[in-house]
Amino acid sequence: MNVLFFAVRNHHKQYFSQLGKTADYQTTQVRHRQWWLKRLWPPFKSHPGLDDAVAVELRQYQQASPNGQRSLPALWIRKLWLALSGRFLYRAYYAGLKHTAPDAMVCWNGIVWHQRLCALAADQLGIKTLYMENGCLPATTTVDARGINYENSTLRTLEQLPHGDQGADTLRQRLPTQLSQRQAHKSKQGLQQSNQQPLPDHYIFVPFQVDTDSQIICFSPWIRDMRALYQVLVDNIDALPEPYVILLKEHPSCPKQYDDLHAKHPRLQFANDHNTQQLIENAALVMTINSSVGLEAMLLERPVAVLGQAFYSLPELCLSAQNPHDLCGIMAAPSQWQCSDATPRYLNYLYNDYLVQGSWKEASPDHLQAMNLRVKELTQ
Repeated sequence: MNVLFFAVRNHHKQYFSQLGKTADYQTTQVRHRQWWLKRLWPPFKSHPGLDDAVAVELRQYQQASPNGQRSLPALWIRKLWLALSGRFLYRAYYAGLKHTAPDAMVCWNGIVWHQRLCALAADQLGIKTLYMENGCLPATTTVDARGINYENSTLRTLEQLPHGDQGADTLRQRLPTQLSQRQAHKSKQGLQQSNQQPLPDHYIFVPFQVDTDSQIICFSPWIRDMRALYQVLVDNIDALPEPYVILLKEHPSCPKQYDDLHAKHPRLQFANDHNTQQLIENAALVMTINSSVGLEAMLLERPVAVLGQAFYSLPELCLSAQNPHDLCGIMAAPSQWQCSDATPRYLNYLYNDYLVQGSWKEASPDHLQAMNLRVKELTQ
């Protein structure tokens, strides 16, 4: 079996190289630029999925601006460039894969530009693709033959979960209890815990996400970005009974600044100086679009409400608000919601069956062995 590892970023290339050195199957390491200037004719090639890839990349370009807006001429120029470069890159990746002819391909994420185009080429050639990503629970990594985030292959009903005779307390003992800290963007380094204010006694915790992340671009149908999320909360804050407030926290890795929102409404307060675990543990409810913070809240036995599309948003596990009316209903009674009794069994399935334990950023020999075993299982 020959597995091709397709890397765009240096740190992913280094991780793929570690996997290749410890694999007991044949591997090929390819950096995306290697194929750009080979087999140049024909210069362009098309695929039905290219338009969707261009739309996602165009949305990311728009979301990356400070206010989430771009001028119409800028959007048209960008769209034209993406349409042409996308067809050039797709042709290059198609030709490279056809020449290399691997049994399977591994790429990171699979939704963003280069990886998505290469995955389209692999699909056209009948080459199975595996998608890797940061794990959704602390110190884990994901590899999936279907996709990542909302498109992954996790079980979507509790009836499908493995049955066992272990109680909830025993199951929870097998789960991590300490959350991993997100890497802070350089503009926000040193902020956490630098000027902590006491937490209010009664609050809903709402973590911000990164506007350009695929979770927001692809899986947030009715909330466009974090400023839109803030406005939705303002519009519905009257449904939240006193003395409850909403505590928000900017994503540490997000380069955008939201200083203008910090004192805009007295019942929407920012707590950037507190760590996420502390904010979760003391919250009556954790509300998220589709962040992994939702799963972390389940780990810490807090109820969760999901506002977007999240694979873990099952009726038996989470509340769901897919419109303002649903949101008002949830906010009207924050103290009545409880963490589901089924949560430990679901989290154990994720942690012990679906995810590969160990972070790819600090890949131990045990992690590399487990990941290579999972790659072999998924490609057979």
